[in-house]
Amino acid sequence: MRAQRARAVILIGSRSDNVSAREALRAEVSAFTASGGRVACVGQDLLGVDTHHAGERCRGAGAGQRLVALGHRRFAVLAGPRELITARDRVEGFRAGLRAWSVDLNPRWVIEGAFTRDGGMRP
Repeated sequence: MRAQRARAVILIGSRSDNVSAREALRAEVSAFTASGGRVACVGQDLLGVDTHHAGERCRGAGAGQRLVALGHRRFAVLAGPRELITARDRVEGFRAGLRAWSVDLNPRWVIEGAFTRDGGMRP
């Protein structure tokens, strides 16, 4: 973005627990802001910039509660990669939404995998 002389950047994406990748991104963000750029982020405040928290747990909980209210009681979840904080937050929110109706989510039916076609087809 510095090479393109952008004035501002909005970062939207999945959060990861990969510390080295996050630190590399933090260094890029710092260099960008030091050169006069502005940065905002949608997600969790991990970069020290203006951040809007999108509330993945709340959305997951809402989905779980709505599905139980419609009469569903057994669920399988294609959860996404374990290293993505966003994916974990969604599953935890979904699990909490089910618990609010005294419905359990069987851990065997939470399948983690990449957000790709192959990840969705994995046995």
